[in-house]
Amino acid sequence: MLKSKKGVFDLACGIKFSPNLLGYPRVTVIAGKKVSKSAVVRNLQKRQFRGAIEELYSRLTAVDLILLLGKSAVAMDYPAKVSLLTKNLTKAGVLTKTPTNTGVPMTVKTK
Repeated sequence: MLKSKKGVFDLACGIKFSPNLLGYPRVTVIAGKKVSKSAVVRNLQKRQFRGAIEELYSRLTAVDLILLLGKSAVAMDYPAKVSLLTKNLTKAGVLTKTPTNTGVPMTVKTK
C-alpha cells in the first residue's frame, strides 16, 4: 500500500490510503526515528494521533489508512493534530460529514 499513488502529505503527517472491501476503516500509525530518537516521544506521538483518529473514526469511509508522522508533529498540541487530520482526511476524500460506521470497533495498529 505504500506504493499506492493516493496520498495527502503535510510536514507533520503524511496520509497514504487505499479503499477496502471490509466495510470499516483500518488505521496504522508509523513514527520512525526521523521523528525523534527517543522511543518515549515517538510513542507519545503515536498515541496522540490514534486518539485524534478515534475522534474522527465514525466519519471515515471504508479505507485502509497509513499515517506517516513527520518531525514537526512533535511541536504540535493535540487540538492542532485533530484539526490537521480533519483537514487532510477531508482533502483526501475519506472523511464524511455524518457518521457512517457507528458500532464498528476501531482497529488501529502501530509500527
